[in-house]
Amino acid sequence: MPATALAAAIRAKTVSAVEVVSAILAQVKALELKLNAFATFTPERALGAAKVAEKSVLAGGILGDLHGVPVTIKDLTSTAGIPTQRGSKILAGNIHYIPLDAQGRN
Repeated sequence: MPATALAAAIRAKTVSAVEVVSAILAQVKALELKLNAFATFTPERALGAAKVAEKSVLAGGILGDLHGVPVTIKDLTSTAGIPTQRGSKILAGNIHYIPLDAQGRN
């Protein structure tokens, strides 16, 4: 399903962000050992963010175009509190505590 259609379904309450993330986490659990797609896997953060997104939907809050749609962040992008190794053993355990925007600015 395209992200825009998924976002529309979340806004319409046809499906919840928690249901979407739970389904994706189940797929990751089933396939990750074979695919090795994630450098750092944070299912608890994904589920927590989905719960926050769901509360906004239920409260009738202002929602962005892709509100509630889960995303993955490539290991090249610094993310506050999550190891960012950039595919290098030299950077193993490297954690950025200052969140950066998409252009690398604080």
